[in-house]
Amino acid sequence: MIVRYGVGVNNIDLAAASRHHVAVCNVPDYGVQEVAGHAFALMMSLTRKTIRMDTSVRSGEWEYALSVPIHRFRRMSFGIVGLGRIGSCYAEMVRPFGGRILGNEIKPELKLPDFVERVDFDTLVRESDVISIHCNLETSENLFNLDVMRNMKQGAYLVNVSRGGIVNEDDLAFALNAGIIRGAGIDVTVKEPLPKDSPLRSAKNIVLTPHMAWYSEESSSDLKTKTAEEAARFLTGKPLLNQLNRF
Repeated sequence: MIVRYGVGVNNIDLAAASRHHVAVCNVPDYGVQEVAGHAFALMMSLTRKTIRMDTSVRSGEWEYALSVPIHRFRRMSFGIVGLGRIGSCYAEMVRPFGGRILGNEIKPELKLPDFVERVDFDTLVRESDVISIHCNLETSENLFNLDVMRNMKQGAYLVNVSRGGIVNEDDLAFALNAGIIRGAGIDVTVKEPLPKDSPLRSAKNIVLTPHMAWYSEESSSDLKTKTAEEAARFLTGKPLLNQLNRF
């Protein structure tokens, strides 16, 4: 068997594993609150412009007008792409603001929280003030490209804590520098560590973090424990909890 030390399995050939009768498992639930919370933190940093204003104050300035415009949360629309464990947790976090919450989920059988308005992808892109990505790479590679960004609401923000590759990085850098979208918070990139020549490093109005959304002391401990427990179940002939392939 193979136990993926984390959630994503895009680095494992599931078809080949199945042909060779190798069970592939992951740990899908060790850092749900952490990832959702990191998306929330990036959203807050972008919309309240805390990092930009911290830099301004440290440089000797003291002028709130440099943050203009900032909008009241209950007048905003929050778009969530992917309403699994993490996307639903993020939805709960933004719910108290009282704004409109739009959800796009490719699995029609997945029931969304009753306070989330289910919409198609184009509607979500067009009407959201902040879009947070919580889908997987396998079904969503290059989902957010320049054409999609051009269709985003004027002044909108994009947050990705899911997988690098869902957002086209060259297109994102262009969109930020050209003012097509207002800002972005990015925790995951196609190549990690982020290359020194990546256009994201010099893009305007971007907050970058080093694939850390999953981390807390508690989630790190849970990941180790749950990985070992799944391996132990296999070795002792017990049913696996998170097998992703069948043969």
